[in-house]
Amino acid sequence: PAAGDLLCSAMYPLPNQDSLREMATKDRLVYRERKGQKAYTERDLGLTFQSFPGSTAKVMSALAGLRRSPENASRTYLVNPDDRIEPGESEPRGNVSMKDAIKLSSNCYFINLVNDQNLYPELKDIYSIVGARTDAKRAITPYFFNMDENTPARQSAFEQQMNDLGAEGLKTYAGYNTNHKAVFQSGNRKKRYYKMNMPETAMAWGQGALTATPLNMARVAGIVANHGQLVPTRYILKTGAEGNQKIMPVAKAVDVITPAAANALRSYMQEESDKHRNSRSPKNLPLNANPEMRIGGKTGTPERVQYYSEYQQQNDGWYICFMHAEGAVRENNPEGLLAVALRIERIGIGGERPTPGQHYTSGKAVEVIADIIIPTLNEAGYQIQ
Repeated sequence: PAAGDLLCSAMYPLPNQDSLREMATKDRLVYRERKGQKAYTERDLGLTFQSFPGSTAKVMSALAGLRRSPENASRTYLVNPDDRIEPGESEPRGNVSMKDAIKLSSNCYFINLVNDQNLYPELKDIYSIVGARTDAKRAITPYFFNMDENTPARQSAFEQQMNDLGAEGLKTYAGYNTNHKAVFQSGNRKKRYYKMNMPETAMAWGQGALTATPLNMARVAGIVANHGQLVPTRYILKTGAEGNQKIMPVAKAVDVITPAAANALRSYMQEESDKHRNSRSPKNLPLNANPEMRIGGKTGTPERVQYYSEYQQQNDGWYICFMHAEGAVRENNPEGLLAVALRIERIGIGGERPTPGQHYTSGKAVEVIADIIIPTLNEAGYQIQ
């Protein structure tokens, strides 16, 4: 986060080359068009494949609120139990704060925050800064790899699309509130309007038109860790032939939110990570001796609805986080910060009740971070604390 260096983009399992060759020779374009076909990919999924980020996007909505005003860190919204999108008691109710909404993943809080405050201009800024997309056809994005791709024409098209999406969101939100209040004032619960699961406002909690890569979301975690600044991604450390190499300069940081606001959001994400460590199925997340330097993160369990019956309603599992690593302390990264984003694709149904020893898809992502990613980083010399 402090230098913008991309350390690694990895995926597992590796793509099956036999499937790629067969697809090329027989003009087969659909994965699992026939039984027994092995998984394949023709790209680096972490850098180039954007999908719904799910609840990890709530960090972007929080950034938008704090960009509007740091005072939004203390803003609360009253969430009625019938408003909640997730089944059961998983979403908080009552007076919900931003801290509660990050720690307990409140969809309704961020729907209220974004639309009550009309944060669509700030969301446009955040999406532009990290390179997220906001269109179903995946044709418009501010930039993909480097910020200098964000040309005036591309930015103009992106702004127009955000204006349209914002207008739809505000109209839908206003209609929901009008009908919601009328039903409850009449006391007729059978005429309940709808819970807040509305496509027009879904960007606020990571569904709908919003898509992002793991790299996009690693940038999001990095903004929080790096005191509210994003350093544009650097992919190449040196250029030139051996013996005549030039070290590439670190790009100028982009101010997103104030350091104080970033530190507040950082503490909320740290409480979210503490929640997993303290759960009945404890994750092996390390606990830094300095409480201000402990890991902070956010889960996400977006639906990936497919056209093929065997994949309908399959969910991804995400975890984005920041951490401190002794081996990463250097001149351009004095705090030893790392930002990590993990996406596990189509691994289950989020609404299922897990059997003993199993977890919802986002919980599985936390486990992979704790049990695989952090040990791998430690083996590479980063010494996660």
